[in-house]
Amino acid sequence: MLKLVSILSVELGVPIPDLVRSFGVYLFPVLYARRPKQLDEVKGVIEFLTFVENTIHYEVKRLYPDTYLPTFEHELLPDGQLKLIYRSKRKMCTLAEGLIEGAATQFNQTVQIDHPVCVHKGGEHCEFFIRVTDKT
Repeated sequence: MLKLVSILSVELGVPIPDLVRSFGVYLFPVLYARRPKQLDEVKGVIEFLTFVENTIHYEVKRLYPDTYLPTFEHELLPDGQLKLIYRSKRKMCTLAEGLIEGAATQFNQTVQIDHPVCVHKGGEHCEFFIRVTDKT
């Protein structure tokens, strides 16, 4: 996949992180269509993201035990933001950002994502701070 993205980046003149993030936005509806039924009542992106590790990844591991998945820890902050800690040996944090943006679109919301700690900038993991900025 990385070779393909590298080629596309050169051909399109688009930086690799932007391509990977865009792919995440595109991929989210495909994954969302396969969500566990217990998530049908979720009403927003922040709520949805709190279910990723213990519901979605749990179900994926149950069905495909040998699958490698990133891990997510979350903390709801008093100001309404979600702090999301991402760990992955694949270091695909820009894909995660795109998936978060795709989730916001799914719920007709707009999000601001701050990414102050990143494995690509020396961090041991990535941290995202996600705030819903607009509800339509």
